[in-house]
Amino acid sequence: MWADDSRYPSDWTAALSRLAAQQAPPLQVQVNTTNQLAASLLERFAAGDPPAVVANGGSDQLGVGLLAEQLADLSPILTSTTPDGAMLGRVLRPGTTDAGMVGGVLRQLPYLFTVHGLWYSSSLFEQHHWSAPSTWPELLALGEKAAREEIHLFCWGRETATAYLRMCLASAVKQGGDEVRRALDQLEPKAWSQPEVQSSLKAMHEAVRAGHVKPGGSQRSWASALPAWTQDRSVLMVSSGSWLTAQAAPAPDFGLSLVPDPSVDATPALGHSALHAMPEENYLVARQSDDPAAGRALVLDAFDRSAALRFAQTNQVIPTRTDALPPAPGPVLTRQLALVKAAGKAVFGWRFIDHHGTNHDHQALWNAFLEGRMDVATLTRESQRISDLVASDPQQSRYPVR
Repeated sequence: MWADDSRYPSDWTAALSRLAAQQAPPLQVQVNTTNQLAASLLERFAAGDPPAVVANGGSDQLGVGLLAEQLADLSPILTSTTPDGAMLGRVLRPGTTDAGMVGGVLRQLPYLFTVHGLWYSSSLFEQHHWSAPSTWPELLALGEKAAREEIHLFCWGRETATAYLRMCLASAVKQGGDEVRRALDQLEPKAWSQPEVQSSLKAMHEAVRAGHVKPGGSQRSWASALPAWTQDRSVLMVSSGSWLTAQAAPAPDFGLSLVPDPSVDATPALGHSALHAMPEENYLVARQSDDPAAGRALVLDAFDRSAALRFAQTNQVIPTRTDALPPAPGPVLTRQLALVKAAGKAVFGWRFIDHHGTNHDHQALWNAFLEGRMDVATLTRESQRISDLVASDPQQSRYPVR
């Protein structure tokens, strides 16, 4: 098995290996972890020698769009029982299997329900009597206040530049509604020119030009960028998913919290509480591996209630297994659950970047954009070019967009 270790500590893999070895028949699992899954595994898939299982995630995750036919159908495990005796399909969050469908086949199975948004130190906000923003005008005004205290609004690392692409797209979707999301997810010809997308990108560009984004991120790793936020308090907010709790590990008095992404203005179509949250961190099983059946069995072991509960408790995240939610969640997980509840049906997500494996292409654009070396018109043109290339590629598999 290969697993991404850029978002979550890899110690969970040892526990999974021990659990698999205790089953009947026992599975002997060799685990490799990396923060560059695509770079490590694409050649192996092309050569017909893939690993049996991939825990797919991170900024360099495998693009399933070009690999779908090489991945096993995981639907049989939905009617199988986990080590604790539960039929897996009956204990998954609604929408989990939908997020794994490619061409009508369950090619991947999400392990976590990731909540995305803007993360901040509640203690720093309280110290300055600031309120978390809900619109771009409020966010830019907050940037001005922070600048007077010599605090940047945002920071990033070279491999996380697209976290702010994600924020801008979420802002556009909140503002314009599901039709904005569908146009992007379906790779429509003028998706990046939609007014809501343009407004959000222009607001981000304004933040860059005003000096609210800490420069030099394209030359730093995310690990080296984080201390400016968690320790020096010289950065106010970061855009990220719920893996940030495990990555940042701030001190308790930091008061880690998050808010939904900002809408373009005060009248968003989906409402201010609308939330970008979706099933992610997918398990894949390779059809051409030595033993796909053993691969499916290992994925089933990963969804054991005790294993999923331990992962959720340690990392303060929402598992896709519904009965594995920690009974006494910490403040960060409690906040995520509250945001999901407040959003109601206005919870949204998209798959087009990760599914088609274009994150690296967008990273290059956004590292330049956040450094102030690219304008909105160029960013729009190049982003649309990426979508158009994927849309015209007959080898790229598609997924249902609702």
